[in-house]
Amino acid sequence: MTSILYTEIHSQPDRLRTCLHANLTALGEVATRVKSAGITSFTMVARGTSRHAAMYGAYLLGVHQHMPVHLFRTGMAACLGVQPLHPGTCLVGISQSGSGPDLNAILNQAVCRSVPVFALTNNEDSEMAGLATRHIGLQAGPEHAIAATKSFTNQLMCLAMLDHCLDMQKAPYEDLLSIPSHVKGALSIEGPIRTLATRIKDAGSLIAVGRGFNHPIAREAALKLQEVCYLPTVAYTSADFIHGPQALLEPDRELLCLDAGSGPNPQFSDIEALAHRAGARVTAITSDPGRWSGPTAVIELPGTRDVPDWLAPFPAIAACQLLAYHLGLARGLDVDSPRNLKKVTLTR
Repeated sequence: MTSILYTEIHSQPDRLRTCLHANLTALGEVATRVKSAGITSFTMVARGTSRHAAMYGAYLLGVHQHMPVHLFRTGMAACLGVQPLHPGTCLVGISQSGSGPDLNAILNQAVCRSVPVFALTNNEDSEMAGLATRHIGLQAGPEHAIAATKSFTNQLMCLAMLDHCLDMQKAPYEDLLSIPSHVKGALSIEGPIRTLATRIKDAGSLIAVGRGFNHPIAREAALKLQEVCYLPTVAYTSADFIHGPQALLEPDRELLCLDAGSGPNPQFSDIEALAHRAGARVTAITSDPGRWSGPTAVIELPGTRDVPDWLAPFPAIAACQLLAYHLGLARGLDVDSPRNLKKVTLTR
């Protein structure tokens, strides 16, 4: 019997195409409102996987639109009474289910203060969708596996489309149209990913490292390995990693480097050399194997050497989702229904 998680991972190219064609007009209207209202910053509220999508949005809008993006922690409102809302901001709620009480409490505050609210959910009947000034459906279709996959990549797509609508020169639509095929290419490399899963199935822990647009992907990869494989995994930017956590490197420590995109990360060569000296085992998920040397295991994302860095997270996370799936199977686990987890988690 085919795993639900496996089916949903492989449905992503089609779901991304659906999102592209269904949401362009709506996101264009959001962009028009942002510009006409004089919005100068975004505040995003999200939890779990959706927060990693928000991190991607923060990088994207910061780099392309030069707009500050604040990832607000809802506990600051619930426990400390801090308000995230100020003149000139647009509040963005991101949630697969749209049901989180803590997130919706922030949206309700925004509505009461006439702050524009933009919501991304996979449930048009959710409370978050009802609160929003404008709701955008993810078009991911029902997601039945506990671990979120296609809803995450469609969240990334909606944020990338918003970026396109805000400035078409910096985020060309033709580039967006290429994303589904790049994801399909990443999903074709099951052999190398299955080999990696077999190699690390007895690992006690793993470190994931990425920088820039790859940082949210390192965070999301770590979460998937925790959820699906019960593998303690921590994620760092490459810059943060060399400011202390590199002391964790030791013989047989597993290090996963997210190196997707056309621009090389200059810090990776130093991290790679240090890891090899320490006897750690390095795997690079990369657009260009030529950036790596020595005993590093390389998994190439096919056809992505010239992919702009802001689009590289799409094939990179698809590869990481496959790794979580195959590693979960290698460890003899139920990848569709991990222990202690529910599809919708309600936090206050």
